[in-house]
Amino acid sequence: MDEPVRQNEDQVRQFMAVQEAESRRLSRRLHDEIGQLLAALCMRLHLVQDLDVQDAGPHLGECLAIAQQSIEKVREISFDLSPLMLEGGSLLDTVRYYLDHQSRRHGLAVDFTASSSWTPLPREVEGACLRLVQEAVGNVIQHASARHVQVELRQDAEATDLTIRDDGVGFSPASLSQPCVPPRTLGLTAVRQRIELLGGKWHVESAPGQGTVIRATLPVTVPRTAAFPS
Repeated sequence: MDEPVRQNEDQVRQFMAVQEAESRRLSRRLHDEIGQLLAALCMRLHLVQDLDVQDAGPHLGECLAIAQQSIEKVREISFDLSPLMLEGGSLLDTVRYYLDHQSRRHGLAVDFTASSSWTPLPREVEGACLRLVQEAVGNVIQHASARHVQVELRQDAEATDLTIRDDGVGFSPASLSQPCVPPRTLGLTAVRQRIELLGGKWHVESAPGQGTVIRATLPVTVPRTAAFPS
């Protein structure tokens, strides 16, 4: 077997293993977040059904609040799985929408810059760019205790460069290459493998207490050897 073919097969196997771990993480998230909200809603509704209309008012208000929380969580997870704006909008619009949403929701200062002239990319490349933004910013919010994030997208005739910087607590980049990927870096590991399958390059600069810089360079065309398992 040719060495490039063997390397590609190894990448696909690693990608599938990380995807399986990502599926387990999503399952836990659905259980822990949506499942608990729905359980709380059911408990309140069981209580309300035995009350008079006058006494049920405050409890119905709580039910509505829990239902609204559930809707927001479903939207959040749905966007993580398949960003709807990418179906009909541009990559830049989708990234801008995501960053604005996270900034408002978490009080995070976000700067986004992009090339003034932008040519649409193959769907696989745009998807990899968006996933990297999601995973990097998601990690900043959950783990980095950062106050400021910078996202930059640059494009020329040969490649697209994506850079994400934060001023958070940082981490050890070596954790991205461990056989047992820590939960914190699981999503980033999946994105890294997706980028490499597309023929792109990836680099992380980080250390505890020194923030993080993630740089990815992706081709403007998809190589024939790039194959994602379904």
